[in-house]
This record gives sequence, C-alpha cells and structure tokens, in this order.
Amino acid sequence: MAKADDPGHWSVLITCEHAGHQVPAAFLRRMSKSQQKDLLTHKGWDPGALAMARHAAVALEAPLLYTKISRLLVDCNRSPQHPRCLGPAFRDLDPAERNFIQAAWYWPHRNAIEAEILRILQSGSSVLHLAMHSFTPVLDGERRTAEVGLLYDPARPWEKMWSDALLKEMKSEWPTWRLRRNYPYLGTSDGLTTWLRRHYGPQEYVGIEIEWNQALFTRNLPDARMKRGLVRSLRNLFLHFS
Repeated sequence: MAKADDPGHWSVLITCEHAGHQVPAAFLRRMSKSQQKDLLTHKGWDPGALAMARHAAVALEAPLLYTKISRLLVDCNRSPQHPRCLGPAFRDLDPAERNFIQAAWYWPHRNAIEAEILRILQSGSSVLHLAMHSFTPVLDGERRTAEVGLLYDPARPWEKMWSDALLKEMKSEWPTWRLRRNYPYLGTSDGLTTWLRRHYGPQEYVGIEIEWNQALFTRNLPDARMKRGLVRSLRNLFLHFS
C-alpha cells in the first residue's frame, strides 16, 4: 500500500460532478419557467469547473470523469437517498420515476468513478481524488470571502497532509488570494467524496474537493494566469514530497 509521503504510489483521479446544465427535453418540459431559467445559473451547474478539471487532468496526466447533466434534474454530488438528490421539479415523483432518473444519469457517473478507483487500487496504487467544483460569490445575500476553498475530512490524516501541501503550492502561485479550508462547505457534508470515504479506507482513498469562486472566471472560463497557476500548483504538489 502507498506511503503517505511517497507520491509515486498515488494515482490521481479528476472528476467534475456539475460540469453542465443539460436536461433531456422530456424532463425539461416538466420544469417551471423559472426553473428552466435557473439552468444557466449557479443553481443549474458549476461554471468554470469543467475547464479547471480538464487543465488538472492534463497537468497530472490523470483520467477525468465528468457529467454534464444538470443538478436541477439529478445531483451527482449527493448521496442517492438525500432529499435533494433530485431537482425541485422531480422530488415528488413516484419511486419508479426516481429510480429511472438515477439509473439513466446518476449511477453511470458514480459507477464509472468506482470502477476507476478499483482499477487504480488493483494496480497497487492508492487514489488521490480531486473533484472540481465552483461556487457563486454571493448566496442568499451573503458574500463568500475566498477565492478558493479545499474541502476534505480533517480526521483522515492523509487528506490533511495532501490538502496542506496543495494549499502551500496554491499560496505560492496566488499570494494575494484568500485560500480557505472546508469553505464554503464542510468536506464532511453529504457528497461524493464523503460517500467514497465510507467505502475505502484512509490508506486507499484521499478525496479533496477544490472549490473555485465563480467571480474568478470570465464568461465561465479561467484566464491564462489561472490555468498556468493551477498546472504549476498540481505539478509542484508531487514535487513537494520528493
């Protein structure tokens, strides 16, 4: 099994659970006009997250798994029984319809991730999972006070170690940015990484969500400085332990 301070025994997996705002036409017609408008806002997807995920995957030569289905249909970053796993227009569906939606668009993403984790573990490596997300700069009238947040479980020592190292590299790239731990959400809240921690031990799996403030993006895309900074941060992350 991998040693925490030996990057050669860790394999990286990049995911993006809110990469788009797609809803099939049959379900789009069942959404209200206001819900349809919300698809293009932060309520429907994580603007900029997929672009950052793609740059991370290239920098680390890592597999990237993502889904472009909108969380206003089904949220692939929720546990399957969570009351908000399905979007507001679909939470009162009968069990058969709920199961159909999850079988069509939720479980394929989850199953692909678990299959990749199993492949990595069977190869003799441990998994460093980086999940890319973004957050709206203002929510319910409250301004978020960070450019980047790292979400992880501080009770898992290797997650803390990798997060500490990544924060150090990011701080070197963006010294004026506010980089915060477990912000704007807790890394132990309901989500994909929390789900995976229940299935894989701390020596097998490290899950870190990288949350980018959407105010950093222009037309939902990062600028060249952000791209270069992310690439250097991730590459230096592994040099950190060399």
